Amino acid sequence: MSMTWVVDGLLELGKLFPKILIYFQELGRAGRNGERAVAILMYKSHHLSQCDEEVKVLYQTPECRRISMMKPFLGDNDLEQLKLDIGDHTCCDICQQKCTCKNCALLTLEKLLTGQDFSSYQYDEELSDTSDEMSDEIIDDNKSYFEP
Repeated sequence: MSMTWVVDGLLELGKLFPKILIYFQELGRAGRNGERAVAILMYKSHHLSQCDEEVKVLYQTPECRRISMMKPFLGDNDLEQLKLDIGDHTCCDICQQKCTCKNCALLTLEKLLTGQDFSSYQYDEELSDTSDEMSDEIIDDNKSYFEP
């Protein structure tokens, strides 16, 4: 019998991918059940020195991250359609800052990292007992990523 995990969020601490295609493969692990998913990457600028230009542009762009990420893979017509589709309030961090509707939907990981209330979130009781220990362990294990 196999175990199936439903992943609705990825949090990468200081791990940048040298090529955008490798990052796409990592992102593909979230949202496989067809539901919305989020990927959050935390890094320092010195991590960008190990990346190709497409990855650097993705993290330094002032425009929508989805548009920036998809430019190497889509033609002009598909990019225009993507721009229209983005208007459904599943904003990237840049679009969310520009959005004036105040109704943008956030997933639990986004709420946690922005300090918003997520007390109504339903989670597996087995995992909740160890979540604080796991969080501390993840942070401790990844501190070196943030050191220059």
